[in-house]
Amino acid sequence: MRELREPGCCERHESTLPDVDISGILSQKPKNIPFVEIAEPVESSEPSWRKLGDGDVLKAIDGTLFGRLCRYFCSVSEPALPIAVGIAKSLTLCGAALSRPRSASPSAMAKMRAQGNIAGQIGIGPLLGLNMIDTGGGQIPNFYSILVAPSSSGKDIGGLLEQLAVRHNWYIGDAGSAEGLADAFIKMPNGILSISELQPWLDVKCWQHNAVPFLTKSFNKGFFKSSFSSRGGHGNIRAADYCYPNILACVQPDVLRKIADKSDLENGFLGRFLFARMVHVLCQPNSFDLQKTLDEMSLLLEAFKRKEGVIHIEKGYSASLGKMFSKNAPEEIDFTWKRLINEYYPRFAFLLSLTDDPATQRCETELKNIDWERAEQLVLWFFANAERLLLNIEDRNVDSRIRARETLLEKVCRKIQRLDRGNGVTIRDISVSGIRNSNAKERRDAISELIDRGIVVPLGDGRYRIDHCPPEWSDN
Repeated sequence: MRELREPGCCERHESTLPDVDISGILSQKPKNIPFVEIAEPVESSEPSWRKLGDGDVLKAIDGTLFGRLCRYFCSVSEPALPIAVGIAKSLTLCGAALSRPRSASPSAMAKMRAQGNIAGQIGIGPLLGLNMIDTGGGQIPNFYSILVAPSSSGKDIGGLLEQLAVRHNWYIGDAGSAEGLADAFIKMPNGILSISELQPWLDVKCWQHNAVPFLTKSFNKGFFKSSFSSRGGHGNIRAADYCYPNILACVQPDVLRKIADKSDLENGFLGRFLFARMVHVLCQPNSFDLQKTLDEMSLLLEAFKRKEGVIHIEKGYSASLGKMFSKNAPEEIDFTWKRLINEYYPRFAFLLSLTDDPATQRCETELKNIDWERAEQLVLWFFANAERLLLNIEDRNVDSRIRARETLLEKVCRKIQRLDRGNGVTIRDISVSGIRNSNAKERRDAISELIDRGIVVPLGDGRYRIDHCPPEWSDN
């Protein structure tokens, strides 16, 4: 400002510097400076099924008749129930429609008589099925499903499954002894057993548990002949040449974890089920026309009931999935993915081949690439659910103190997940939020153990965050 006030300041020119040659400086090369290479982004090593969400499954079943059935089951509440509810219930209904015996179809019986099978009853098991997938000597598309959901979550709103099962004469009931179930499946070989609470079936002290061996072998054997006890102490032989049950069982997550035993996995009972895990959602019953809904759902089921014949499958259909699972899946639940890819995978493809296109609703079935792609998404989704649930089942042979420690580690891990808003969580935050049956030392020891396992990382300022959460502990 002082210079601006001086007279003639506007007539001054900038002083010019003499020319300086700096080419020598510019030509010099830096010495001893390490070369830094920017690495390419590393792709996540997370298995593909852990990246899959309910939205991906919704896309996979969109445009199929199965998807429309799922939406009806979910629409009974506001907001709509999670898709896990619709999938588990729709599988049971569609399984009953597709696993009927040939004797249920007049046209199929006429074909059998024309081929010399006058009574229509030559053979046993899959040979008598209305629809047979030509793998492993013949598979019938029935389904065992478990819906894992909290109590009072809304999963039973509407009672649509039982209403439709009764309407189509498929309803077996919700409980039964081995003898009673055998009698029921003799009359209704593709019947639906709707178990509202699975706990008694898993508890060795309850009478329903005695029926578990019968249901285990009935899944895919296709027939039975057994000597059961009867009143008066006399043995009674019950037999059926065709038997493919369809089961929907409901259970709470904590009940499954505490009541189920490793033996239930090893003996194959739980291993035969598809696990649909319902995420927590606050919903209220919706207002809808029950009769209209049942009529529209029955109309969709008629398309499945029209199907009959042999579904041809290419050899090696599950090879790529098997290679992926054998490399990345936990060994403890390898039975789950093996059954998924070998038995349920072609059933899913068959189920999802029915769309709004009338050509797909004819009696004959020809599977296309898109059917297999959709089925693969279901396989991955179901395995992700099974991984989160089955790895949590406690081994009762393990010391109770070790089980209690693992339970505390899981609680602390989940607490950090829920409390973290992006800047980590302190031990005080964890303690104040409330973890029952633990003291300060145990919680600090739990943090240290989680750090050693690489699950939790310290941020350096007394805060901690989750680096990666084991899938069986995840809330998502």
